[in-house]
Amino acid sequence: MVNVGQRSSLYRTIDRLLAGGLVAVKETERDQLYPERTVYEITDAGGVPAAARRNASSDPAAGRPAPGR
Repeated sequence: MVNVGQRSSLYRTIDRLLAGGLVAVKETERDQLYPERTVYEITDAGGVPAAARRNASSDPAAGRPAPGR
């Protein structure tokens, strides 16, 4: 999960993810009534860190010290 506070931060975050190969442009579409819309997809390289974070966050013991410490 990426926390983005402002719209400009969103575009910088997307640029970083693109540069890192974690996401790729899937398609760009334009409707006459709406602005251009770009759809992104998670790459294989981006899916690995996302899955690791998802698995860690679903484990209630993740990030806790071992008992007795």
